Amino acid sequence: MYSDTAKSNATVCPLIDASLRFVKHISTSINCHARLNEMVNAGIPTNMNDLAPKKPTNSMGTNLFAMMVILALAGLAAVYLMDFLELNRNKQTMSQETTIEFTIAATNLAAPQSWLNSEVDGDSKAYSVVDILLPVEVDSTIISVSATLLASSKAAPSSFLLDTLYIHKFKDVPSQQAFGLVAKQMVDEAGYSGETVWYDAVSANPFVAKCLKEKLPKNTAKNCVTTVLVNKRVSALVRFEETLLPHWRAFQLSLRAKLATLNAS
Repeated sequence: MYSDTAKSNATVCPLIDASLRFVKHISTSINCHARLNEMVNAGIPTNMNDLAPKKPTNSMGTNLFAMMVILALAGLAAVYLMDFLELNRNKQTMSQETTIEFTIAATNLAAPQSWLNSEVDGDSKAYSVVDILLPVEVDSTIISVSATLLASSKAAPSSFLLDTLYIHKFKDVPSQQAFGLVAKQMVDEAGYSGETVWYDAVSANPFVAKCLKEKLPKNTAKNCVTTVLVNKRVSALVRFEETLLPHWRAFQLSLRAKLATLNAS
């Protein structure tokens, strides 16, 4: 009897223990799921990936900056392309005409014969001054602009004079603005009386011109002048009408392209 009871207990007890362990496991799982639900409801992250710091994103600002850079580069490329095309067209035009070579300030230059407004002898190539007429294109219109070529040591570019000379000779009066240019009156001193300096205040290599209020007595004289470098040794003293100031951007672009063709290759 005792042995049968012992055998029965030996068989039943493990089953009871296993059942108790199963019930305890189920209870633990239920409690775990309940805690997880409480954490989710409380906004506490339950995934280790959620605990990693997230990188801030600003895709809209990045895209806008990239677009601004692309547009700026495209605008710069367009300016250089226009300058390149203008220069090539001028060289093609020159190749179709008789070209006269001459020297100023130990620098070889060449210009179409139709541009020359001075007696240039082919046998005597060295000159101190040569007058030319430049066909400058402004708004699809060709305008003849008179210029004098001479050593840059005798005629500094107007952009250089703006910072070294003109700025010290301005009247102490409010400046004017028109056509994207700043206009400053000069002091009433010898050599400056009645003159106004027009300049681009934004560009690093600005357009600068000095204009008289009235034309000079000569009918052929122009009332505005600007000095531009042809190269490091040669300058061009360019005279033009004040009526070109509203078109100064196109005028400057075409003028520089024409002067660049004077440099003999």
